[in-house]
Amino acid sequence: MNKRTTYLVKRAFDIAFAGTLILLISPLLILVSLAIALDSRGPIFYYSYRVGQNYKIFKFYKFRSM
Repeated sequence: MNKRTTYLVKRAFDIAFAGTLILLISPLLILVSLAIALDSRGPIFYYSYRVGQNYKIFKFYKFRSM
């Protein structure tokens, strides 16, 4: 296989694996969201800015845990 084909196969596998994983853990994510919403007022998620690859800044989302 050449580099382009290898890249496309890996990319397709990464997307399929990530999509499957999100579907499998979505019930847990919903339960955590409900627990946070019932426990306290305010947003369920918070975000901060992080520095990623090639020093590109992106918004990082996380469950509010405190």
